[in-house]
Amino acid sequence: MADNNKEVSSALLYSLGLNTVVATTKLLAGVFGGSSALVASGLHSAGDLLISTASYGSSRLAAKPADGEHPYGYGRIELIAALLVYISLMIVGYEIIVDAVGDLQKGGRQQTPSVLLIIVPLAVVFIKEAFYRYLRDKNKEIKSTLLKATSWHQRADAWGAAIVIIAIGTAGGGGWWQVDRAAAIILGIGIALAGIYGLLTAARELLDVQPEPEVMKQIRKAIEELPGVPQLASLRARRSGMQIFVEATIGVPADLTIQGATEITKEIKRAIVSA
Repeated sequence: MADNNKEVSSALLYSLGLNTVVATTKLLAGVFGGSSALVASGLHSAGDLLISTASYGSSRLAAKPADGEHPYGYGRIELIAALLVYISLMIVGYEIIVDAVGDLQKGGRQQTPSVLLIIVPLAVVFIKEAFYRYLRDKNKEIKSTLLKATSWHQRADAWGAAIVIIAIGTAGGGGWWQVDRAAAIILGIGIALAGIYGLLTAARELLDVQPEPEVMKQIRKAIEELPGVPQLASLRARRSGMQIFVEATIGVPADLTIQGATEITKEIKRAIVSA
């Protein structure tokens, strides 16, 4: 578990550094290149930077060991941070929709973009999408709600940069300008829906929904295969951040000593961790 917490903190630290570079680059390119679209995208990345900072801090807090006041540890902190990240995705999607609708109401405008205003967002698309895939693959084993939320924010930023490319590439192009804004609205809806889906998924953990059937099957199999466990009467489990808390009731011989029961309990813990 300590290794998992370290993996999450390390990935979030990378995200923090990447968002710092991306936000600064897009803002500078947008200001000096005269692109309000790229400046807006840079501000979005600056928002990602704040989220990455908060996510990194929460992951460090979630790694704190259990104590007398928090016997189940601090895993819920990671879940709360993930909920905030998904809410921010919904807000970003909403802002993109509002801006696109506002531009459609104002009408198109002529613009002669520089090559820099295409190169920077194009690089962002590839870098952010690659980092999204890196976080997604890393999280397949870790199962961190916060890391999953952070990965989706990386993809949302990639989508945002793609819209900037379309906006700049079609600026002043008559009817294509309206098509671009319509595409931005579709993008905003997609990002908002991703936030809503993630929010509902993370919220399920607050209701102590048990882990996936495959995980429960592995836990049950690990317990039932132990030689000292003749009967598994009941099995319950719930997630808390990256941790899974398991409650199992087993049947044992009537003449089993307390020391023997303690040894079986230890064996069950080791079997579950290794499952």
